[in-house]
Amino acid sequence: MMAKEYKFSEEHRRKIGEAIKGKNHPNYGKRGNKSKLGQHLSEETKKKIGNKSRGRRHSIKTKYKISEGRKGKYGLENNPNWKGGISFEPYSKEFNKQLKELIRKRDKYKCRECSIHQNNLTTKTGKSYILLIHHIDYNKLNCLPTTNLLSLCRKCHLKTNYKREYWIKHFKEMTTK
Repeated sequence: MMAKEYKFSEEHRRKIGEAIKGKNHPNYGKRGNKSKLGQHLSEETKKKIGNKSRGRRHSIKTKYKISEGRKGKYGLENNPNWKGGISFEPYSKEFNKQLKELIRKRDKYKCRECSIHQNNLTTKTGKSYILLIHHIDYNKLNCLPTTNLLSLCRKCHLKTNYKREYWIKHFKEMTTK
């Protein structure tokens, strides 16, 4: 036996709507869809979702809201990469354009980690850039060209921001060979 379909009056539908607004709504405070929780998606489905989202841009209003929400959240001490303010320390006077060019020339204009030539360095937007000079011991005042400085591309230089002890050991071994 099928349940009878009720036709609510306009007044009654309005009252039901008012009764379940805000905190009284059965889904108030709940997040997501529990039926989908823990469900694994196929690679094909993941690609479809990704392709659908690709190329979409946030509106200026949305970008502003995201920006406002993030302000101060990761500033200075709150940033997981915070090293006590060492980025504000000045470089020594010897660390200048001439010294940097000397290091690049010594390294034959190649990244010491991946060996890519400076002429082949480009950003995602297609702009070319020159090799960066890295301090092996991360001490900005130690500018000895033979023992503490070497040329790196951006990709390799970014890697050196993490696991510093590993990179110090790695580059010291590289320079002693």
